Amino acid sequence: MHSVDSRHATTTPILCGGYAFHVLNRAVGLQRLFAKQVDCLAFENAVREVLARQPTRLLSYCVMPNHWHLVVWPRQDSELSELFVG
Repeated sequence: MHSVDSRHATTTPILCGGYAFHVLNRAVGLQRLFAKQVDCLAFENAVREVLARQPTRLLSYCVMPNHWHLVVWPRQDSELSELFVG
């Protein structure tokens, strides 16, 4: 499994079709990203919207107060870049 830190997303396509990736994002300085349940639900809705626009296999996700994790499994090369960079 490869790991991509979303803080370092680029516009250069990542050629990774067929590999599972652990993607994460953390808040700066232990600040909270998700203070309330409604914040987590908004994040889940945003993930659904992105996956509807750019279908990618989402194997799992975890939302914590100050960060989130996704495990995605792109089918095609550059699918991961298109998912996170648009």
